[in-house]
Amino acid sequence: MKRLIIILPLIMIILTGCLGRIREHNRQDTDIPPNDDKNAIEKDMKDLTEDDKNPRANPQAPAQPPIGLTPEEKMLKDMTVRQKVGQILMIGFEGDTIPDHVKEFIVQDKIGGIILFKRNFKDFKGLFELSKELNELNTRKDIPLFIAADEEGGTVSRLPDGKTKIPDARLLGRIDDVDLTYRTGQVIGRELRAGGINMDFAPVLDIVDNPDNKLLIRRAYGATADVVSRHGIRFIQGIHSEGVIACPKHFPGHGGTAVDSHGMLPKIDISLETLQSRELVPFKAAISNGVDAIMVGHLAFPNIDPSGLPATMSRVFLQDILRDQLGFEGLAISDDAEMYGFKIHPTLKEDIITSFNAGVDMFVIGHTYDIQKDVIDILTEGVATGEISMDRLDQSVLRILRIKNKYNLAQWRDAIYEENKDLFGSTENQRVVDEINQRLEKLE
Repeated sequence: MKRLIIILPLIMIILTGCLGRIREHNRQDTDIPPNDDKNAIEKDMKDLTEDDKNPRANPQAPAQPPIGLTPEEKMLKDMTVRQKVGQILMIGFEGDTIPDHVKEFIVQDKIGGIILFKRNFKDFKGLFELSKELNELNTRKDIPLFIAADEEGGTVSRLPDGKTKIPDARLLGRIDDVDLTYRTGQVIGRELRAGGINMDFAPVLDIVDNPDNKLLIRRAYGATADVVSRHGIRFIQGIHSEGVIACPKHFPGHGGTAVDSHGMLPKIDISLETLQSRELVPFKAAISNGVDAIMVGHLAFPNIDPSGLPATMSRVFLQDILRDQLGFEGLAISDDAEMYGFKIHPTLKEDIITSFNAGVDMFVIGHTYDIQKDVIDILTEGVATGEISMDRLDQSVLRILRIKNKYNLAQWRDAIYEENKDLFGSTENQRVVDEINQRLEKLE
């Protein structure tokens, strides 16, 4: 009996040591990163210098999961359903003064963002003061507004006169110097942020080899997946380096049609294999390199989704392809919901609920107050009736809050006009355009 009493503690000590070694071994195995093979484009684009990385954003995930609620989850708990729904909207307005209904959207409904056009300001001072006023109206300072614009350079440009005039993407693709393209992204990002714009609906990641595609022929970097991917990624990195959120477009690819989705729904008759080997390649590369937002186009691919629904309403594209296949975890933002390519069902309610449940996180509604108000009401009532689940709503709002925190958008509230004015159309920025022009002359 005495021998047994002595042996048992010895066995327990030995077992404890073994278990400790097993736990340590498991911990070491868990810490080994996966050895994923990347395609050549993704590998090249990830080989960045420290100067290329975003100094304002913090893309690094914590090594261990947070204990308790995340900051964004805590914010979510304090929001009403109406305020959550408000975050789903990005609206525009006419004129260079903020209308009362827009002020109400910001103050009462806590809308997620504003899209600005040239009609909203006459010069840089007007843009700066407008951005300041929009930020001041937003009393929930921990949940700042997205202030967005389409600033691609060249054909599509919203910044006021006095900006640095970056040429069309097609010319940059022709020069084919991705470092020069990176610098154009820096210039555009710097001048956007100077004026208070924190999200850019750019670059165009469509592959355009059809000369009849007048909508996009000058706005796309080129006619191959390789050219568009390499230049698109470097432009995004340039934008990010200035603390501006890039939102490339038009997923899953608008290049294969001459039809403009502003006027009707384009139908693109390509196979899934062609889509994967061509149209999706630039978006896959952008996602692999950490893009946080993607604009989804009103584009139908009947050979891929037989429902005939546009990608903005298609679970095939928004879930199966964008989320599951490409692994995108950021914001899926609709192209403008007032475009004819989005008018599919008999009612706006059916269009909005179908689109949101399929996976769109934010709706851009750039013009009409009645539609903006109707969409807030539709989404709010949809949650009340169970047509939209609270989990689905929270999913999108959390994505929005995470990106707003990541880019520290609230920091711009302290911007000083005199300092920011010096960044707009500066001599340093103009040197990039001068170099582009010199390079183009050599190609002629």
